[in-house]
Amino acid sequence: MPAHLVPGSTVHDLFSGEDVSQVDDLHSFFLELPAFQGTALLLKDPVIEDEATE
Repeated sequence: MPAHLVPGSTVHDLFSGEDVSQVDDLHSFFLELPAFQGTALLLKDPVIEDEATE
């Protein structure tokens, strides 16, 4: 299991500039691409809100 994919991380498409998916509790994400297409992805760590700052 790829433990380096942190659940809650956002999957960001660098070409379109959109968030396209999110890493789930199984340390994976779903991304559908048409045939012969590729993309570059950036995974952003989840934002953890600190209760003390609220």
